[in-house]
Amino acid sequence: MQYPVGNDHFLLYNLGKDKVMAYEGGDGGPVVMEDYSAAGRNQQNFSWGGKEEWDAYALQSYYDSGQNVDAKATGSDTPRTGPIHTRGWRHGDQMELTWNKKSEEHVVSSPFPDHNLCASDADNLVWLKDQASSDADCQWFQVGGDDKFTLYNPANGKVMAYEGGDGGPVVMEDYSAAGRNQQNFSWGGKEEWDAYALQSYYDSGQNVDAKATNSDTPRTDAVHTRGWRHDFQQELTWKTAQ
Repeated sequence: MQYPVGNDHFLLYNLGKDKVMAYEGGDGGPVVMEDYSAAGRNQQNFSWGGKEEWDAYALQSYYDSGQNVDAKATGSDTPRTGPIHTRGWRHGDQMELTWNKKSEEHVVSSPFPDHNLCASDADNLVWLKDQASSDADCQWFQVGGDDKFTLYNPANGKVMAYEGGDGGPVVMEDYSAAGRNQQNFSWGGKEEWDAYALQSYYDSGQNVDAKATNSDTPRTDAVHTRGWRHDFQQELTWKTAQ
């Protein structure tokens, strides 16, 4: 799955391939995958067009905004079955040049709704931040269904992980294409207070904990896990919000 890194123009980074999407030019040119270039090549950048009346957006090349990523097969108004190319907006069939956007989400503590789960910009740990100081490090993409997913942080460029142990630390790691369960999580069932446990998929008995170790207040040190049966269960539950 590919996720945007940036705002008005952005990279589309593919976790599984560890490459970015690119358009190298030409009318109807191919859309390809390349190693990321730190030089900031515009061929590797895209932008969203304005919102259309059908509630979708053109995915434009930032290198040539007249070229849009095209979902349509060349000879018919059906989904393309071969490699994706671009197409100009004025060539008709404009809806096929538009896409739905997936936005980053905040993971918000249920008992402390003014606190978000955030990647640290100083180390490879996960912290709580109050919403007043929340920044791009507090925005996540859920990659996968609710029963098993990775939490990718585009600002940090890493995924959340739990490596084991009762009360073990929640950390940030480079994504492993090997599909390590330590980098996967799941949502528990909906609780009566309308929130969900954020469980380690590696050990579903361990849940991401918002509570400070010795008091029922938001944690001010790095986030750890905790077992569900250790009371203070609401502190193990979260919601997502834009």
